[in-house]
Amino acid sequence: MKRGNSKLQKIQNPGADNLRDLLRKKVRSDERATRTQRKPKGKSTAAKVGESDDEDDHPCVTKPRAQFAGSLTQLPQEGYVRLTAIIGNPRANPPVVGVFPVSRSHFLNGVKEGIYPPPVKLSARVTAWSVDSIRELLSRVGE
Repeated sequence: MKRGNSKLQKIQNPGADNLRDLLRKKVRSDERATRTQRKPKGKSTAAKVGESDDEDDHPCVTKPRAQFAGSLTQLPQEGYVRLTAIIGNPRANPPVVGVFPVSRSHFLNGVKEGIYPPPVKLSARVTAWSVDSIRELLSRVGE
């Protein structure tokens, strides 16, 4: 049907004008289960592998980044480290533990604002930070 025939639509289907409103209400309803409330339909992957389902055994993406904080001993004595060695990567397999528990965007915004040390371009696609500047940052934040 054409758009201009709203009277004809109401005659053929009296609730047609409210259809859009009904769909919006259905989508916006609070009765839907959120992602954390939904239960998996099948067995978990941990049960398939033979591991326990206990969340404390394996670092999960939903845990706060502060739990992934490593120590200064993980940094090399001298040289350069990439961003994943600084902030970690909990999604990697196995998860990489970082020494500075912040997100990637927070760290890069801090570099832009001058809060965190600037990176060194090692090549066209490789950016790294000197270990000395990261140790200085950690000692400054720890005070």
